[in-house]
Amino acid sequence: MKKEWNILNFFNMQGLFLAIGFSKILISSKEKFLFSILIGYILGMILLYFLDIKKKNNIFNIILYSIISVYALVILINMASTMYLNLMSKSMISIPLLLLMLYVLNKKEIVLYRVSNIMIVVNICIYLFALFCLLPYFDITNFVYTHTKPMNILTSGLNYTILSTSIVLMTKENQRKDVSILKTYTLATIFLIIDCVMIYGIFSYPLVEVVRYPEYVLLKKISIGGFIQNLENLISFIWLFNIIISLVYLTNSIKNCLPNKKIINLIVPILFIFASIVNKYYVAMLTMYKYEPFILGITSLVFIIFNYNFKKKNHK
Repeated sequence: MKKEWNILNFFNMQGLFLAIGFSKILISSKEKFLFSILIGYILGMILLYFLDIKKKNNIFNIILYSIISVYALVILINMASTMYLNLMSKSMISIPLLLLMLYVLNKKEIVLYRVSNIMIVVNICIYLFALFCLLPYFDITNFVYTHTKPMNILTSGLNYTILSTSIVLMTKENQRKDVSILKTYTLATIFLIIDCVMIYGIFSYPLVEVVRYPEYVLLKKISIGGFIQNLENLISFIWLFNIIISLVYLTNSIKNCLPNKKIINLIVPILFIFASIVNKYYVAMLTMYKYEPFILGITSLVFIIFNYNFKKKNHK
């Protein structure tokens, strides 16, 4: 089961970068984003290796899981609306996603692991295909020197740690000093570094600063033989799958906290309603995006402190 859990976390470590993760790190740290990612990676390794968490199945943890779930839902629904279904209302987009999540959540947990095992192969193959197609557009001269404040590099590193470890830390249990999760984290970080390098090397800073969803717009350049084009919707499936897997796993953690597992069929629609409220008010959505590191970081920190202290208390 540990192997399947690590494969699942390959998706969880990348899911929250969708939409604003890449943009925030690249805009803040500019061409020095590699230093930020390295700082974030080291901090993430320390947290994943040393933290020993004993999850407590109670209403407090349900609330914390729900906060991250609503955040991920807002990102996913907005991305689907902007890039794929801009003529359809966000409420209509939410319905099939809601039904999909409820279907999976009413199955045994092993189904989620099996899907992840299959899709990681598909994910990597699509990823390598996209990388190969984008290499001709890469321009090393886009990495021109600009003045970047050391504090920006540091804060971007902290943001990387938060985005890449929040879901994993909130769903791990009894896996302190587990080397296998560090291998998964390293692989996910390599993929994310390649993403950032390609985005910056193809767009350069001025475009990165203004383009929304740069990881998606980048894929518009892909074609096969110069005549098979518009493949970005198919290839960007890897991003959608990352965040859908993260969402299902978070809501599955909510289900595991419930005395009656069927209650999840009521909770998930409520999460969608909250996400719809945020999506309805543009100011609320912008506020969420602006304070993303604080929302995710504080939620994860409270979860870690609460559950870690609870375990220590039991040992006295």
